[in-house]
Amino acid sequence: MNQATRKITPQQILVVILVVRVILGLFYVTQQPLWQYHEADFLSAVRSLRDEGHLPVLAADAGPDLHNETQPPLYYFVLLPFVATMDNNQVVPAGVNPPAVCEGFNTNLTSIVTTTADDNPLHGAVALGYTLRLISLLTSLVAVIFTYWAGRVLFPQKSYIALLAAALVAFEPTSVIVASEINNDNLILALGAIHLWLCARLIQARGSLLTNLLGLLVVAVLALLTKLTGWLMLGISVLLIINVLVQMSRQRASRRQKQIALGFVGFLIVAVVGIILFNIVQYDTPLGRYRGLEKLVGTTLQNLPPRHVVNMTVATLQDTFAEYLNPLRVLHPSTFMIVIYSALLVLGILAGLYGFFQVIRSRNNLLLKSFALLIVYALLIIGLVIFRSILNNGTPDFVNIMIIISPVRYYAPALPALGLICAAGFAAIQLPRLPSAGIAAGAFVAACWLAVSAAGLSVPLSNNQLRNNAVMSQAEYQALSGVTAVQATQPTDLPQVLGYQLQTQAAAGMVNLDLYVRANQPLTDNYALQTDMTSGAQTSSCRTVPVRGLYPTTRWQPNQVVVLHSQIPNCTAPLDAPIAVDIQWLKSTSNNGLASTQVVGSPVSLGTINDTLALAPSCQANIGVIGGSLKILKFNSPPTVTVQSQPVYYLPSVTWYAQSIPPDAKSRVYQLVNNDTGAQLQCAGAPRQDTYPFTKWSAGETIYFDECLMLLKPDTPKGTYTVSVGVKRTDRTYLNAVDSTRKPIDSGFIPVGTLQIQ
Repeated sequence: MNQATRKITPQQILVVILVVRVILGLFYVTQQPLWQYHEADFLSAVRSLRDEGHLPVLAADAGPDLHNETQPPLYYFVLLPFVATMDNNQVVPAGVNPPAVCEGFNTNLTSIVTTTADDNPLHGAVALGYTLRLISLLTSLVAVIFTYWAGRVLFPQKSYIALLAAALVAFEPTSVIVASEINNDNLILALGAIHLWLCARLIQARGSLLTNLLGLLVVAVLALLTKLTGWLMLGISVLLIINVLVQMSRQRASRRQKQIALGFVGFLIVAVVGIILFNIVQYDTPLGRYRGLEKLVGTTLQNLPPRHVVNMTVATLQDTFAEYLNPLRVLHPSTFMIVIYSALLVLGILAGLYGFFQVIRSRNNLLLKSFALLIVYALLIIGLVIFRSILNNGTPDFVNIMIIISPVRYYAPALPALGLICAAGFAAIQLPRLPSAGIAAGAFVAACWLAVSAAGLSVPLSNNQLRNNAVMSQAEYQALSGVTAVQATQPTDLPQVLGYQLQTQAAAGMVNLDLYVRANQPLTDNYALQTDMTSGAQTSSCRTVPVRGLYPTTRWQPNQVVVLHSQIPNCTAPLDAPIAVDIQWLKSTSNNGLASTQVVGSPVSLGTINDTLALAPSCQANIGVIGGSLKILKFNSPPTVTVQSQPVYYLPSVTWYAQSIPPDAKSRVYQLVNNDTGAQLQCAGAPRQDTYPFTKWSAGETIYFDECLMLLKPDTPKGTYTVSVGVKRTDRTYLNAVDSTRKPIDSGFIPVGTLQIQ
């Protein structure tokens, strides 16, 4: 057994890690729908480079760091040969699905519209998309390999540190997902790992000085042409070269060695000047896409209170931690599992800190150099991400809305260094009777991350299975029993309803509807479906997208029958029998990433329900409805405010659910009425402190924390106030309002909570 174990070399274990990572990555690449997040933006930029000979240029009034398509150019030049040879200029994505409007039921599983071009055999832009994803996967593998090599240089006697670090980088779930998408994060990750390896060789005096310096500068310049973090990598290179020059001045270095070092300093200067000239030609500014950044940095630093730095640091790291949890959250874990998964990250951080303190105690000069490199490398990148958050938010006080976006991929160049810090820390944990306990704990963390990454595939795999199960042949449909045929004549250019099955759960207020539909001809338009249940003057409606967006009408084949399963809740009021059930097709149109719908054709009757349908208890609780479609779900503000000698800010806030958007909705008004004196206070404006007007809302959207800033002065009457919400029309009258029981409120103001001013 021991002999067999000894035959397994570190290189063989690394190959196993890479093979597992490739298998995992291939599933993510092929099973996730194309054109997620910014994938289409990257393709658009390369198309511009191919067709116009240059990358898109920022608009004259654009600020720094705003547009994905104006990032540094290296990644686009890497993709250019593939786009030039494979692209057929198909519009990608074909569109976006309108959101489901069904009280939280039948929600879309994808926002991207697919077409018959997504079916096999793949060609054109679709085949290109998967090819570009494979490039991302390959570059992520380069990062794993060079993480291992950097570990072997920094910790030459402990190959297990390098292997553990490679496994941590390979299997961290958010990185696995990012590596399956078209983006430049994987390129900067790979360059970061290569750069770290070259830095390690330089400080440990491994290999040729000429080769190390040349590689260091080339990689740093390439990183500079990839993302903003490349400037930090360039800075680290400069510091290391200066360190080499200082050491040479203290030692008896040969004249040739000094000439080589000084030559690289000259090369560095030329390279930076070249990049500056490129930016001037491309963007009319030395900073390229970061035009105006120097002014923004200067203004921010002049008005930056220390408290804000602390708040933004905490908020940035909290957002990163939340994003770290996302791959697990999609699996709907228990609270216990979330705690365990969180503890894995904490365990890695604590292990890294323990390893660092152990090295300080040991006073091992080589290990101190290794840890110093890794820690400085990681802290610089982390600091840049935090500073970016500070720049994005200026210097907000406590009444401003902060926008924090700091996913794990922002730290890409630091991930190899962080992996090595954690791995070295685990290796330093050696119990008296369990000398390998630390490495075992680190392997456990990597294994857990691998398990979560693998389990995450269940989501796209189950979605694909759901799509496949929704399609049957005409013969299979005709063999079904219990299906009520639809005899009504329907326009041939719309999807055809062949039959349906209705199952009513009267007490639960739910109706299960299976529609069997077909396209008489290939459909170029995307259609949604609205189901109405009407009893007298009451109608409960539900808008859904075919197969929850996984199989839109643009992908249907004329020889297929598609099964559309929906759960229709009654969330209006108890409906008395008979209840008419009708469906209506809605044509969906995409514009600037948003989908709008319009009625086409006539309603198709599906008969009646002869049971009284209760109000579904599973519907979203609401305080009231304004304008017939704006539901108030929750009051978010604190119940008490203390006002003494200084003015105090109060932020009334509610959460909305928009079934549709009243076209004449103009402003939202919060009204506070003193229960004893009748004194009134008001705060009016567009939602979310005038940042998110009704015109930007989408049907089916939940709008969280619609705040309005109120200043309560010291002379504000004390007492209990009733807080109400209304919505003004453009003519300054109020939209009609009803309470949670559908009782009309003449004033248009819905009471949502109370405030005690003391």
